[in-house]
Amino acid sequence: MAGIRQIGAVGKRKPVKKQRQDKWLINKLDGMLASKKRNGMKGKFHASVIGNPCDRYLYLAYNGLLPELPLSARIQRIFDNGSYLEYRMKKYFERMNILIKQEVPCKFENPVISGRIDFILRHPKLNTVLLELKSIKGSLFDELDGPQETHGIQAQVYLHLNKLGINTGYVLYENKDNQELKCFRVEKDDDKFNKILDRCYAIMSLKAPPTECGGEFYCDCRKVRL
Repeated sequence: MAGIRQIGAVGKRKPVKKQRQDKWLINKLDGMLASKKRNGMKGKFHASVIGNPCDRYLYLAYNGLLPELPLSARIQRIFDNGSYLEYRMKKYFERMNILIKQEVPCKFENPVISGRIDFILRHPKLNTVLLELKSIKGSLFDELDGPQETHGIQAQVYLHLNKLGINTGYVLYENKDNQELKCFRVEKDDDKFNKILDRCYAIMSLKAPPTECGGEFYCDCRKVRL
């Protein structure tokens, strides 16, 4: 009967006392990872940010007026996690025997636009395609019914800058929460690229930065006072 009483007593356990963290290791990691983020390079546009809707940000980036900003250890871990996603995908593509190249540099001369294509892959019908890889939080992933605008613009730029004659690209998203995937096709479009160039020329012609931010509340242009 003692055993039965003990079984019946399971539901009367005392509350578990919360254990205080020992943060020595976390503090060491954070100290090692924290750094500064370099914002833009004077005299050029980078393909990964050219789709930013904020003209003020692009002006400041192009003219080298964005300061180096603190990069928290948490944000660095997010970046590193994205790098590991690229590493994993490379291994998958190798196993599928479709990987041609990775981290392919490309450049446009006037205006100066530079970037790196994540992957060049073999396609069963299109010969070769380019791929941009993105990780995204679950709430935004669920809303995707096409590539985010800035990512679509980035892919469009690479379709015009690559030297391999590739006319089709893809943006592949991985949900950070559960590793689900979504993939969207992007076709080379001269009209869209010309609009991107026109915007770059307009930014280059400005004598002073726009006064208002056209981006999100976290846009780095808000940290600059001119």
